[in-house]
Amino acid sequence: MYPDSHQRQHLLDQVRRLHGCGQADAKHITAWFQRYRATVRKKSMQDDDNILFTNFTSEQLDILRPLLRNNPFPKKEMIDIWSVCIKAEREQVSKWVSYHQAKTAPLRGTSEQSTSVSPTAPLPHLPTPARSLSPIHTRGVSLPSIATKEEPSPTSPLWPAHTAPVSYANLPQHATVNTDVLDELNPPFMRKPSSDGPRPPRDVPARILSPVKQLAKDINHGITSHRPGSSRKPSSHAEFNAMFKPYEKMMTQFIHNVESGKLQHLGWEPSLHKAT
Repeated sequence: MYPDSHQRQHLLDQVRRLHGCGQADAKHITAWFQRYRATVRKKSMQDDDNILFTNFTSEQLDILRPLLRNNPFPKKEMIDIWSVCIKAEREQVSKWVSYHQAKTAPLRGTSEQSTSVSPTAPLPHLPTPARSLSPIHTRGVSLPSIATKEEPSPTSPLWPAHTAPVSYANLPQHATVNTDVLDELNPPFMRKPSSDGPRPPRDVPARILSPVKQLAKDINHGITSHRPGSSRKPSSHAEFNAMFKPYEKMMTQFIHNVESGKLQHLGWEPSLHKAT
């Protein structure tokens, strides 16, 4: 429709190669395109409105088209107002509106049908995955396992050697021991840290109770089984002796365990008790 200078020159060269057109000029190419554009413009003006609704003038159509575009489904009262405003017959305006609604009905029906498809219905093609902003996950190279040699850490002469590995993670969660009893079980000396750093705790089989676990279990059992039923104060010496007897028995048993060496692995040496 609107060729540039290079396109016009290319067409002119092709026209000059034709028989009897060797004297053609660039003006002939420009004039031909002007006549062609005028013919196409004249044909485009003869649309459906000019063919079917000959009673409407171009001014009336220029008013009706934006009105229908802004209100595709006008009511009866609205059509009456339009016909009065453009000074046309109401029946002609109603026919013109119905005709344009019928022209756009297939397109509107197709869009409504596409939007009413069930979300569970199969799609005609696979959906395009959205581009993710997260970095691509790459699996790291697995390193071979390294064999390590476990060496015992040097022990202090003030701290006894371990007779069995102890795992504090296996202590019972339901045991409730008084803080006074736990303070008595703390060793009098702290173990010096080893030069190689802290050693990871080694788990103990579930069926074998560690000495610390067994001791906490025995103390908890002794406290819960001999706990007085009332928190009232004793009113006589006999009542006090009766209430204190379970605790006296527990302390006597604890001293006996220290003297017999049963708590030696916890740092309670029999010599320490004798020295005190």
